[in-house]
Amino acid sequence: MLNHTQSLDVLHKLRKHSGIKTTHGLSNEVIESFLAKGSALAVAIEQAHDVFQSLSDNEREMCSLPESELIHKLQDGILNFYPSTAVLPFVPLAAQGPWMVTTHGAVVYDTGGYGMLGLGHNPDKVLAAMSEECVMANVMSASFWQYRFLEMLRARIGFTRPERECPYEKFVCMNSGSEAMSVA
Repeated sequence: MLNHTQSLDVLHKLRKHSGIKTTHGLSNEVIESFLAKGSALAVAIEQAHDVFQSLSDNEREMCSLPESELIHKLQDGILNFYPSTAVLPFVPLAAQGPWMVTTHGAVVYDTGGYGMLGLGHNPDKVLAAMSEECVMANVMSASFWQYRFLEMLRARIGFTRPERECPYEKFVCMNSGSEAMSVA
């Protein structure tokens, strides 16, 4: 793991290589105070360094664009149905727990959105579970994984009710709120 000085050096290199930024993030003083506490921030910064190094030459060069232009370039060809005010004003390189590090060297403390639903960004337990082999295409192929998942849901949903049992007979898994609304 990087020490405090190395972590700040990584951020400095990202900032030096980047174009005009829109998102400035936390000050170095605040960053240093969290690094001193041994938070997941150091992990996020090290991951950002590794991701930046893994970018192609062309992708690294794109990081020298102004932040707003980089966002548009990366999403060119993607229909984004959210209002422009809902699109993040930065491009995250890495995230760990509540910490996000951007292409332009900003550190953002993120406590909202999909990445933070209960567990934070890139939680070790979820990554470990995701790395296990799982033979299952989707709901069209029966799987022991589905059975185990349902057993876990039934054990947790409704256990505080007087009957101590799950009130639902069936569950549907959606990828987004849009899909959920379509099914509803």
